[in-house]
Amino acid sequence: MIRFTFFRILLYLPAKLYECFVRLRLLLYERGYIKPCKLKAKVISVGNITVGGTGKTPIVEYLARSLSRNGCKVAVLTRGYKRKNTRCSTLIVSSSSWVEEAGDEPMMLARKLDGVSVIVDSDRCRSGLLAIEQLASEVLLLDDGFQHLRLERDLDILVLDATDLFGGGKMIPFGRLREPLSGMRRADVIIVTRSHKGVDELLLLDTLAALNMNDRPIFRASYRFVRLADCVTDRVVELERLNGRKVAALCAIARPDVFFEDLCSYGAKVVLKAAFPDHYFYRQADVDSVFMSAIAAGADCVVTTQKDQTKLRGLVLGKLPVYVVELELTFDEELRFRELISSYVDGFWNLSYSKA
Repeated sequence: MIRFTFFRILLYLPAKLYECFVRLRLLLYERGYIKPCKLKAKVISVGNITVGGTGKTPIVEYLARSLSRNGCKVAVLTRGYKRKNTRCSTLIVSSSSWVEEAGDEPMMLARKLDGVSVIVDSDRCRSGLLAIEQLASEVLLLDDGFQHLRLERDLDILVLDATDLFGGGKMIPFGRLREPLSGMRRADVIIVTRSHKGVDELLLLDTLAALNMNDRPIFRASYRFVRLADCVTDRVVELERLNGRKVAALCAIARPDVFFEDLCSYGAKVVLKAAFPDHYFYRQADVDSVFMSAIAAGADCVVTTQKDQTKLRGLVLGKLPVYVVELELTFDEELRFRELISSYVDGFWNLSYSKA
């Protein structure tokens, strides 16, 4: 206890200095001392106010796929967190890209989104300009763009996780907030993900009322497993394969606890939890160790995520079958959500569109 208190005291001054820097940066943009870049395309930002996974990337995927299927030229602009920039600062990601150079989430999006450009660059203004001039993009989707104020946007979507709405109400390192809660006022739309796990409606509505945000549209979204796929061949496997099976769960994501809980909810018996840091790039030794532990634990198979699949390709997997969980995003009021997006992108969204 004494050690923990000393650690907090040691961090207090750096944490306050960081908070002051964040507040000053936000104020400079708010007062117009720093002007954001304006591009000749519709810009939709999807981001969060807390560190860790809130499920924002599946929302970007949902928007990109839907808009693209309705004839819109879409580009996803992403930073490619923890990628290894070995050749260039700006990268148009393709299926032949090196995952460590592109980043795991951009690589996943590029593999899943036919007809959508995925561009990695820490400077979204530069990548956005490239998307417009070289790829004729009409809509730019910023993945994890809520704090990227350098690029002016037409729509700011804030994603909150129902299981931890406001990160304890404190900024890092004492909480999970990236910025003060007052920054939420920039949001035009709020999406609460993992709503099937229950939402603290009182906390949500009271916080929005305190920030004078009662007029913001709120949507609730959930993720559900829809199928499994073989990690190597992508052959579809029925989801029922999980029921009653002993599973070794392998992932390098921000909220591994959620992944483990979801596996159990589909009947899997998780006998091994192999959780690596978010965005971790596996080495062959890591995979070998996981498979040895999985066999020792009596696992029937290894189950991982689509983000992790991009980093397992090229590595030698063990003798156990490896399955990838595929997710589907659903909204409680999907038609109303599509109507709202359509109003921002000038009718690119065909409201009769069906996911089928």
